[in-house]
Amino acid sequence: MSKIAKVEIPLHVGDTAEFTKTVTETDVYLFGGITADYSQMHFNEEYMKKTMYGTRIVHGILTFAIGIYENTGTGKITSAECFLWI
Repeated sequence: MSKIAKVEIPLHVGDTAEFTKTVTETDVYLFGGITADYSQMHFNEEYMKKTMYGTRIVHGILTFAIGIYENTGTGKITSAECFLWI
């Protein structure tokens, strides 16, 4: 569940916002299917156990997209500003 905070532009040092989303296996599979990114790092648990991560990892651009969506959903932060903010 997200907490939508009113964020004024321009952003200032100390401004905060919060968003929580559990990325599910379904999210990863659907995103991989849409982007055709079937890398072992996202889908092969056994392979990833042998890496420094120890488990599968979510597509980086998926986490970025979630952040942009949530911040632009308030109508207060543009994607360009969000990119600089992250």
